[in-house]
Amino acid sequence: MNAKKTNGQATTTVRMTRNARLAVPFVVGIVVGLIVTVATAAPLPIPVGIVSSTDRGTESEIFYHAPDLTPFGIQDSQNKANRIFRGVAAADFDGDGIDEIAVAANERGAGANYDYSEIFLYEFNQLNQYFDTQNPTGRFSSIDIGDVNNDSQPDVVVTNIREEGTAGDPHSAELRIYTDLRNQNSTNIETSPEVGGQLEDLAVGNFDSDPSDEIIVIRNAAASSGDPLEQEAILYDNDGTRLADTPNRLDEDWNAVVAGNFSKNGTATNFVYGIEELCCANKGRARFRSADADAPSITDILYNTPTRNGFQVALAAGNFDSDAFDELVALVEYDGSAIGYLELFDHDGSYLGYVSGTGMPVAVETGDIDRDGLDEIAVLWSGGDLGSSAQLQTYDVANGQLTLLNTSSAFTGAGTDVTILFREAVIPEPATAMLAVMPIVGLMLRRR
Repeated sequence: MNAKKTNGQATTTVRMTRNARLAVPFVVGIVVGLIVTVATAAPLPIPVGIVSSTDRGTESEIFYHAPDLTPFGIQDSQNKANRIFRGVAAADFDGDGIDEIAVAANERGAGANYDYSEIFLYEFNQLNQYFDTQNPTGRFSSIDIGDVNNDSQPDVVVTNIREEGTAGDPHSAELRIYTDLRNQNSTNIETSPEVGGQLEDLAVGNFDSDPSDEIIVIRNAAASSGDPLEQEAILYDNDGTRLADTPNRLDEDWNAVVAGNFSKNGTATNFVYGIEELCCANKGRARFRSADADAPSITDILYNTPTRNGFQVALAAGNFDSDAFDELVALVEYDGSAIGYLELFDHDGSYLGYVSGTGMPVAVETGDIDRDGLDEIAVLWSGGDLGSSAQLQTYDVANGQLTLLNTSSAFTGAGTDVTILFREAVIPEPATAMLAVMPIVGLMLRRR
């Protein structure tokens, strides 16, 4: 995923203080009425929960936590037997002002049931399934949400593996784009042309001058059976048309991708992907590029992060310092370790610091959890030192340093993904005030 951006704007309050010195000129017999409209900034979205998906071996479920990670009264999602929840994302699909949860789910097992998947939608505060759309021709590997058809409604994009293949063999994969989910009886599904190989991860962002979002995908594939895997990033248009790609690489393994505003204000013109350098044991870094769907093109490398121990399994972008750019966070796994690490990078790729987790790294999301106008970080850890359990943690960033905010209780199951739910705050009517200067003679107001 992808990260929900909730950059806020401070509200300016106009008031008169007791310490102010206000001199009123000498006025005789004049009455003045002033109607003043005080503009108020749009309120920040209100965080209502942090949701994780877990695999319990024979079934999967959704766990809901309050923003401070205390348990909520309804924690599971009417467990889905014989399903694996591959990913979760949040958006307001039904127009009630509160986010719902979209789940990319695969059939558990082998044989005829192996190539079967579904999109489930769950309602906030109820977590009952109220809609699903079936895909009997593949298995989902990742999910993200954007507006790909410029209708101001959220659309779901998933990577779909149509043919699993055997070890070393080329796979077959495609994008599936679900639009009009609000009108559940007429959901439109578009697919990209099939490509060989496997689509590892995707990110949705606006990479051109039109208002519709585009899609960046990480692909790995073997030229033929038994050949080493080649890596590339592909830019797709909003209808699944392939626009541009990077040169193939054989000496790296690409793991995750995120879109963000790292070098240009206003649009997600940049994307970052995590790489593992196959030449060097346990070494990884993130690589920044820019994409342009108008050209269309993908730039050469803008910059790399420093090489770090371990490889990045998940990425997220967020604005933690109120400047014009996003920063990057990465979940890092290191061979032989029973815990993972959360690392922080500036918008130019410079390394800022890290914290250790409570288990192995699974997923990361960003959003304004405390309504301060800046993003915070939600991380899902699972396995390792946590054993057969999973755990959520939230982090703040101040002066380039990561600080732990809250930790949830451990819950049973292998964690698979995390997302943050919001509801829209009510926009107040503009405040209107009547200021009257009454008839006064020789009056002077002054500080006491």
